[in-house]
Amino acid sequence: MYKKAYEDIRKTFYPEKFNPQHWAQAAREAGMKYMVFTTKHHDGFCMFDSRYTDYKITDPGSRFSAHLKNNIVKEVFSAFREQGLGETGKYTHGGNTAMVGQKPMDTRHRYAIHCLHGQAASARCSDRR
Repeated sequence: MYKKAYEDIRKTFYPEKFNPQHWAQAAREAGMKYMVFTTKHHDGFCMFDSRYTDYKITDPGSRFSAHLKNNIVKEVFSAFREQGLGETGKYTHGGNTAMVGQKPMDTRHRYAIHCLHGQAASARCSDRR
């Protein structure tokens, strides 16, 4: 019961004030040089589009999927790059954490992300090849 309730949060999750440009500007003004963003939560939920799982922010079952900026990783990385700040993705699963460039072990999402470093600002940031 708890697991289903937890996984159903994506049906109601909707960050109405999602504004990564504001975050990036505030970070630059505060003197930050980079940020680390959790691109995939330890439970398998992806903040980017993926063809390998429906447990993602862009899935039609996710309320936020209809939002213009639904590919959160792409939007956040693009905003930070526009402010001249560095970024890196943190990809976690089941207690295993990997930074971009490492290949995490993952039973829900078996493939490494190819877009997180250097390509997230592209029109389509996903793990699609």
